[in-house]
This record gives sequence, C-alpha cells and structure tokens, in this order.
Amino acid sequence: TIRPMRERTSTPAAASRQSPLPARRRWWQLPEDVTLPPREKESFSSLELLLFTPFHWLLKYPARLRPSNLVELTNEFLLRGNLAHNLIEQYYRTPGALSFSDADFNGWFETHFPQLITEQGATFLMPGRSADLAGFRHRLHRAMSELRRHLALARIHTVTPEQAVEGHFTGGTLAGYADLVLERDSRSGADRAIVDMKWSGFKKYSQKLAKNRHLQLAIYAELLRQKTGTWPTLAYFILDEARLLAPDDQMFAQARQVKPETNETAAHLWQRFLASYAWRREQLEAGRIEVALEGIPEDEDSVPPEEAIAPEYLNENYNDYLCLAGW
Repeated sequence: TIRPMRERTSTPAAASRQSPLPARRRWWQLPEDVTLPPREKESFSSLELLLFTPFHWLLKYPARLRPSNLVELTNEFLLRGNLAHNLIEQYYRTPGALSFSDADFNGWFETHFPQLITEQGATFLMPGRSADLAGFRHRLHRAMSELRRHLALARIHTVTPEQAVEGHFTGGTLAGYADLVLERDSRSGADRAIVDMKWSGFKKYSQKLAKNRHLQLAIYAELLRQKTGTWPTLAYFILDEARLLAPDDQMFAQARQVKPETNETAAHLWQRFLASYAWRREQLEAGRIEVALEGIPEDEDSVPPEEAIAPEYLNENYNDYLCLAGW
C-alpha cells in the first residue's frame, strides 16, 4: 500500500536581529574594575606601541591576543632584512672576522650565503625567482663589504652583534637587543657605537636623525650609557643601498652625515620619551585607551605635552588588530 505524502507546511522564520559592527572611535574606556599596572619588563617594541598606538599595545600585551599560528609567507622586505641580519650576525661571530682580507671575506660569503638561503630563504629557490636571488645576493655582498670598510676606517676592534642591553626607566625595567655594538680604542678611552641595520628606508631614517626621532637608537644608547657611563655614537646602516647614516663624523668619517635640525641630542630624546610615557601612563590609570589610527579624528586629548615626543602614526600593515579597532 502506498500512502500519500503529507503536505509539508512551513512556519515563518523568526526575524533575526541585526547588530551593526562597532564603529571606530578615538577613545576606549575600560570598565572601572579593570586596571593596567606597569608591566614587569618593557622593550622598545612594546613602548613604541604604547606611545603611538595604545589600543594595539592593549590587545597585544595586557589582553594577550595572538594572531593565527597558520604558516604564511613572510613579507618580502621583512624576509630580506631578517636574512641579512642573520648573515651579518654569523659573520661577526666568526673568530678573526675583523682581520679578514677581501679574499677571505669573499670565500666566507660564497660558502655561507647559499647555506643561509637553503635553511631560511627557500622561497628564493622557487621557479622564477633566480633574478630576485641574484639581486639579493649582490646587494647583501655589497652591503657587507661596505660595512667592513667603514669599520676598518673607524679602527673598530670589537663587534658584538645582537648585544643584550638592559637598564631602568620610570616604568621599571627596559631591555632589548642592539644590532651591532662597536668598540675602538682612542686617546680619550674606549669609544663605542650602536649601529641599527635596516634593509631599506634611506629617506625615512635620514629624517629620523634630522628630526631627532630615532627613538630605538636613543633608548639603546641610554641603556648602554647606564652601564658604561658614556653616550655611544649612533648610526643607521641601510643595507639595500649600502649606506651608513650618522649625525656626525666622530667615529665614521665617511658616513652620510645627517645634521639634526635642532640642538637636541639623543639625551634630549630620552627625556621626551619619559614625558610621553608618563602622559600615556596617566591615561591608562584612568582606563582611557587611544585608538590612534589615521582616519579617526583627533581631539584635544590626543595632543601630548609640549615636552613629549610629537605623535606619529605607525604603519598599519604591521598591525594585526585593525579589525578590532572598529569599522
């Protein structure tokens, strides 16, 4: 017996509530029972976010939100910079590297560059990347050769790559790693320098020196001063152009000199940093977090004290939390 199917009847679906995505606003207010005490240890990376993009600092450190662990291809500029840093560090950890002849260096490079690419830069070995690899190899060899020349002219006798520096500031302990710490002997005693290596950005870092905004270098210089009692010479080395930038010729006679536009020095920049930190800490203690992004109008509370560092918008391409800032 075949029974007819019952006719299905439909009931109207309940209307769903639509909630709009949160809009961007310049300030967040934390609940009264949420406090943000100073962290046990800060670094330049964390403090840069606190000073210039507080909501990024909040989500990354106190909230401990983490980006996805899915493997993805590294940004091209970041990859080149990391590979260059690693090979330069490896070279200056090689015994006797400072006394190598050009032939010695070329032989070392011919051996270690292919190993570096195989172990850490395999994307350069993909089909169609041979020209990119050859260009990168040429630029890195030129950069290392030019750096060797500057160090020889400066009579550097000790190079410490990735030197740990640690000290104190008004917020507690401050620590980091300086790319290259150099030492030489002179009549007035041991001279020191900190060189921060960047893959690219000749114009950007020239402006930082000119406007006395080289905060990372200034922080590392102060931490080294706390240990040694004297301020080191500071410089940037731009790898893809093989050019050394320095505010004077005290140590590097053939560096590109970038004179500061004012009479302020790295010591003044350190004091401005402390003023900026105190300003942001006062906001944190009131539970106020600034979403300092371009496109969100500033207000009077966004203006730091006159003695602090002028505001700066950081590159949003390196902000993993943009979607959480609102829409």
